[in-house]
Amino acid sequence: MNPLFGDKAQTPDATTLSQALGSSDALRLEVMSFLESTYGPVVTEWKFYGKASGWIQKHLIGKRNVFFLIPGSSLFRLSFTLGEKAVSALEGSGLPPAVVTGFEQATACAEGRTAVFEVSGPEDLIWFRKLIALKMRA
Repeated sequence: MNPLFGDKAQTPDATTLSQALGSSDALRLEVMSFLESTYGPVVTEWKFYGKASGWIQKHLIGKRNVFFLIPGSSLFRLSFTLGEKAVSALEGSGLPPAVVTGFEQATACAEGRTAVFEVSGPEDLIWFRKLIALKMRA
């Protein structure tokens, strides 16, 4: 898959991100509103990880990495890394089975286990909030 923002020389900004996401930008703004109202100011940074992934937006609360937003044309994906304590807490968390399985099947590394999920509609924001709460507690 070709990244949406694949030109290293052109760092995306809020306007280009909003235009690229189209109607999905409303979901992104809901995510941001939830984070800020629940956990405080969110800092975003654009990172270029290479031609295969292009520019990805990192979201932090304080110095803590919360997730990465991977922009697509009219959609976005969220990449989460959970430590083993948080992965253990997934059982009984009320998260969709696909989310739990995504982490359980992810390869463990020093930072934890990383899973990526496409945000396709408002229903995804329900489990997203639960996942953030679990991550922030762990």
